[in-house]
Amino acid sequence: MYRLTERDDTIKRLEEEQEAALNQLAEMGFTDRNGNKKLLEQPRNDVATVVDLLSQEASTDQRRENEGGRGTSGESGGGGGRGSCLEEGRCKFDTSRNLGSGSFADVVGGTYRFAGQRAGTQVAFKIFRRGRNLASSVREKIKVEVELGMKLHHPNLVRVFGVLNHKEHGPVLVLELCPGGSLRQVLDRAHSGGITLPWLLRAKWLMQIASGMAHMHVLLPTRIIHRDLKAANVLLSATDLDKAVAKVGDFGMAMAMETIKSTQSAGGGLGTLAWMPPEAFEGDFSEMSDMFSFAVLMYEVLSLVLPHAGKSTAEIIKLAQRKFKVSKALEKRGVTAAEQEQEWLEENPLHTRRPDLNLVQLGCHPALLDWVVKSWSDNPDNRPTFREAVEFLGNLLKKRKFVFFSCRVGTKIDPELESQELEDSVFGQYTESIEYKHIPRPEIRHFTDELRRIKVDAVKVSLHFSGHGNRDSGRLEWNGVPGKTKMQISGDQLQELIKLQDAVANIDSFFLNACYTLTTGLELHAIGVRVVVCWQTSVPDETARVFATRFYELSCLASAQYATAFKTACTELSGALKKEKARPCLLQTGSGREESVQMWNGKKLVTIAHELLPHFLQPSAHAPAAAATSTATSAPSPAAAAVATKPTFTIKKKPKSVKLSSRGVGEEEEAAAAEEEEEEEDILDLISKGEASDSDDDEEEG
Repeated sequence: MYRLTERDDTIKRLEEEQEAALNQLAEMGFTDRNGNKKLLEQPRNDVATVVDLLSQEASTDQRRENEGGRGTSGESGGGGGRGSCLEEGRCKFDTSRNLGSGSFADVVGGTYRFAGQRAGTQVAFKIFRRGRNLASSVREKIKVEVELGMKLHHPNLVRVFGVLNHKEHGPVLVLELCPGGSLRQVLDRAHSGGITLPWLLRAKWLMQIASGMAHMHVLLPTRIIHRDLKAANVLLSATDLDKAVAKVGDFGMAMAMETIKSTQSAGGGLGTLAWMPPEAFEGDFSEMSDMFSFAVLMYEVLSLVLPHAGKSTAEIIKLAQRKFKVSKALEKRGVTAAEQEQEWLEENPLHTRRPDLNLVQLGCHPALLDWVVKSWSDNPDNRPTFREAVEFLGNLLKKRKFVFFSCRVGTKIDPELESQELEDSVFGQYTESIEYKHIPRPEIRHFTDELRRIKVDAVKVSLHFSGHGNRDSGRLEWNGVPGKTKMQISGDQLQELIKLQDAVANIDSFFLNACYTLTTGLELHAIGVRVVVCWQTSVPDETARVFATRFYELSCLASAQYATAFKTACTELSGALKKEKARPCLLQTGSGREESVQMWNGKKLVTIAHELLPHFLQPSAHAPAAAATSTATSAPSPAAAAVATKPTFTIKKKPKSVKLSSRGVGEEEEAAAAEEEEEEEDILDLISKGEASDSDDDEEEG
């Protein structure tokens, strides 16, 4: 029975992965589900590979059509004809539908009746302002735009149907109609507050743009470089933005790669200054120069503003052109090129020569910012490809999952109400990007079921435990199996359950919202759980719930910037935390603090060195009860062993003498606990001042 269930899960997972891939292809404009499904079922074919295959197939079909074959009705209803010349008698302008304007031309709506059609197809006409009196340079640009544009047949590229020679307007381009207007127009509306653009929608458009550019760069027999990629040259297929597909257009500056290689005169102001990479000013264009422009376009989408807004043309040119050059004179004096570059970058850091990332809107995923910085690198070889961009953005668009285990054993707190409050205040706003799931009164089997499910679904998940941690044992209290009211589960037991399901890589974060959970947190962190939030002390239920709510509001808004969210929540709630003597902790991998934990000491965040952590664990979690007053020399627990490389440590502090004989047993335990708490506060103060030491030489005699 178990094998049958496992097999069914595998089949279900494969079907869901295929469905997700088909949906992703459909979003990019590849809508032939049956054909796409057959391609995906072939060995080693992922979404990016299928995009390449479909793009090459489309290119072949378009090339045959341009060479004289009878075209079929395309995405916009237009069939092909022989060559690129279209007939004036088949067109009808609608000058009242002004779709946009550029430096040389206006775009209006209208219809064109292609061969074999009875009714006309809705299209866009690009009408050049000087009509029949166009300069030869402009005519050459039109010729290039038609020749290259007709080679492109991809759902994320504006289709060029051809050119007609109008007796009044001269050469007129016939283009695919995109009623949504330009992406730049939409960004301007959002910036003025007219509309709201969800982050997922922005990421989807960026992926579609990257997909279209990737097609241009793999086109055979020669790749095409756009050279003027910006939001103003991206059109949207529909006025309903949720359904709109982003399409790269305006190929007037585009050039075949073979042409670029055969001439050195490609520079001279081509493209738009703020989007041009440094090498373009020397006439050096490549796929990587388009990636630089894409990075600036990403900046437009993330910030809603134009790059270098408010700066003069001279200032923009100076910023755009500035890059490191080796000085032969300095080399003769013994200063190597690497040393020169390092010194130059210190004096001219990249962020001072690029658009201001501080203007990016709050809530932007940090990975998007990292991608922008990488993509507008001075060195073209350090920039990623558009195929890599499609893969990166596709992964970013995958939904995250949040699972809430509400273990309110033996309390009056309603788990359902607690969950509903969290969903209403936080996760209800992020239904497009986060799948929220609540498990009230969970048993430990529910935890293992979720681990197995996230492993099968191959998704990232944030786990949240809300309930009680036992001070004496350091364990979490879960609902019991039938016949038992509750069960205590230790951190090392959770470790084993996670390792058994091989699910640690799928856990993005684990919030242990219960008292005395640092021991369990350290044990989870030791096996590779990337982010753990827990409490070193006791904490009232209301304070814990308010803190968790604020933490999630900030981390969802800032797209998993956990350290920033944790620090902000601590600062905002410092009054309540100080009053309750509650110390939240953050354990995070990959931030340069792999062997330490951040803890709120009542005033600010302090970093606890890993060799000092055993002191802050619950006494009975790593020592017999009788030794609770000497935690510094106690035998380490599994958590202590996982984080401490030294068996003991000492702290520079004045000794305290305790007269045990003058107290009763209960008084002695209370005094020991009070002294321990006072000692921990002293250590935190010393750590914040940099006076704590793990050296035996600093130990003072008592």
